[in-house]
Amino acid sequence: MNERYSVARLFRESLLLKPTAYALTTGRLRTFILYFLMLNLIMFLPLTFSIYNMGAQASTLLGINARENVNQSFIEALPEDCEILNQRLVCDTDAVHQLTILNNDTLITVIINVNDDDTQFDQPNTLVLKETFFAFFTTTGNRFAQGYGSFEYLSFAELRSLSPEEAYDILFDNFYGAVRPFLILPMTLYLVGGLMFANVLLLLGLTGLAMLFRLANSDVPGYGRMLRLFILASTIPAMVNLGLGFAGLSAFSAIPYNFLTPLMAFLLYRKHKLAE
Repeated sequence: MNERYSVARLFRESLLLKPTAYALTTGRLRTFILYFLMLNLIMFLPLTFSIYNMGAQASTLLGINARENVNQSFIEALPEDCEILNQRLVCDTDAVHQLTILNNDTLITVIINVNDDDTQFDQPNTLVLKETFFAFFTTTGNRFAQGYGSFEYLSFAELRSLSPEEAYDILFDNFYGAVRPFLILPMTLYLVGGLMFANVLLLLGLTGLAMLFRLANSDVPGYGRMLRLFILASTIPAMVNLGLGFAGLSAFSAIPYNFLTPLMAFLLYRKHKLAE
């Protein structure tokens, strides 16, 4: 028990369903844990890429439902003499414009055309668009500020000619593009980490259920070897999920993984027994 096997060997023999794959379950548990983590990271690469490339659809993931509350009156209230150009907010006049929008039952005040050093509008639940940066103040008063470096040319006059949904999507894409570098890591940890934890629970649960067979047949491997067997058995399902992910079918990836993993475990164990 606890023999040394490389991760590459675990992958190769389990992927090819070799009869000798079961013998690898005598390897060190930490090697199998590392192998499981690597499989999951590879499996969820398409999801990671999709998180990075998210646009307006990220609003739902972030719990933002302001799109539902953007109406024509809000769009028409945008100052038509303002635009974001060359990383600056440029307006023809010095007039400060105030709008409101509802998000998750919280009223957000939007202030447009404020001097960089003006702090009179820095209040909770407020989005302030200043000359060279925008600042958002949370309910608790925490401040998040970012420049317009990632903004494309944005004309509020052109936004007024669009439907509320189209105008909101353009606005959100620009603001999200500015804050995305700060959100990618927590969003990835939340989604990918949550799915990896679900896979851990699945393998532990399958291993526990497999122990019921041990009550009737003492030849059934113990918990440690069975857990390693299920980790090996998850290789092919992980590769199937990788293909589904790159095909844009990540939403269905849990189905083949959940059903194929126990099937592959049975095949690996069956091949081992037939080869004896």
